[in-house]
Amino acid sequence: LEENPLYSRLDYVKTVSTVGGCAWCTFSWLMVGLMWLLHFFSSFLFGNYGLAIILLVLIVRVLLHPLTKKSQISMAKMSKAMAALKPQMDKIKEKYANDKAAQQRETMKLYKEHGNPMANMLGCLPMLLQMPIWIALYSGLNSEVALRHAAFLPFWITDLAAPDQLFSWKEPLWLIGNSFNLLPILVAVGMFLQTKFNPAMASQSASPDQAQQQKMMKYMMPLMMLFIFFKAPSGLNLYIMASTMGGVLEQYFIRRHIREQEELQAASETFVKVSGKGPRGARPKKNKGSFWVKRG
Repeated sequence: LEENPLYSRLDYVKTVSTVGGCAWCTFSWLMVGLMWLLHFFSSFLFGNYGLAIILLVLIVRVLLHPLTKKSQISMAKMSKAMAALKPQMDKIKEKYANDKAAQQRETMKLYKEHGNPMANMLGCLPMLLQMPIWIALYSGLNSEVALRHAAFLPFWITDLAAPDQLFSWKEPLWLIGNSFNLLPILVAVGMFLQTKFNPAMASQSASPDQAQQQKMMKYMMPLMMLFIFFKAPSGLNLYIMASTMGGVLEQYFIRRHIREQEELQAASETFVKVSGKGPRGARPKKNKGSFWVKRG
């Protein structure tokens, strides 16, 4: 196609087949559905595909909210349980200081007795479930003609099928190219905030090894996202950024709900200890005595 003068003048020719032998790995069936949704949403959003992508994010976040809430509560409970187990874990480390295999074996045994050590993995599940959407959206942005030069904002993100290019220069730089893309940086910042406020990451009861791993993940994950998506289409980065920022906001409200429930439970337990009164249903029934005995 590039050899044809008619097409070469377009300066952006790319042929993408979504029905070939690798269509399964590009989620072509999902891509078709996403493109239909974006066309439908843009029809009542002034033809703005950027707003359509944000609406798609909102719908996906709402659908995943029950799972997200459950995973956040599960991780908060797990962090609290780990804090309670820390004295026993310290004893195991002291006892098996010279035997790492025995130390790991006893630690896993302790986890199995008091909880599921894999509970923290639930926190990654909502993001993992969205990865097929990322792949399908990437394929759609590269193959859907209607999204070429489709703008989100008139002064920025003027082509959802290309990097946002806040500003550019002539000579390409190593790893960066010839443009400064702001969206991938916002994606990395959002990923950092989401990781930082994760209940599992905020736990103070982690072992030194776990704390080191958490610290590496907190910084390495955003850097990896920045490197992978720096030159990705701005439509894909817009979706990931909006989803990540929405996740940070959602995480804030879920954590606030967890704190309120814990404070309410603590206040209830304090009241019971001070007053000596248990719940109404747990109070013993009064002995009605001889007053109710039928007299002759």
